[in-house]
Amino acid sequence: MVLLQQLRTQQQPMPTASVLVSPWSDLAMRDPEIQQRHQSDPELPLQAMRQVAANYAGTLVLDDPLVSPLNGSMAHLGHISLWYGTTELLLPDHRKLAAKLKQADGTQVDVHEMKNMLHDFLMWPNLPESRQVFETLNELMKKNDQ
Repeated sequence: MVLLQQLRTQQQPMPTASVLVSPWSDLAMRDPEIQQRHQSDPELPLQAMRQVAANYAGTLVLDDPLVSPLNGSMAHLGHISLWYGTTELLLPDHRKLAAKLKQADGTQVDVHEMKNMLHDFLMWPNLPESRQVFETLNELMKKNDQ
């Protein structure tokens, strides 16, 4: 997301389409629902993520759009395919991102909220859901390659 926002700001060529899978779009993770969900996500330990976020941000504040692109403009980012699972710690932020992308001028988004899927579920390519997503993404890439 940061790359897309920076390309747009610098008036550089934009990709034909972008795919986001379980993006970490708000490193501040201040949504109260995230705190409530932290024990239901077996993959993402909240305290470790807070430390990673602080390390990644360096001297920038966690709300800075260069760190948390959810706080930046979603306008004119082209076509985005957004994929995430309903069991993810970051589900509230994924839904916020989806809503902001849908409302943004010059941005088209396809939102795919996958029931009972974990963060980065595509890392398990033998899951039926993962195979389905890979087939869909393959078709999307072929379509956008023309």
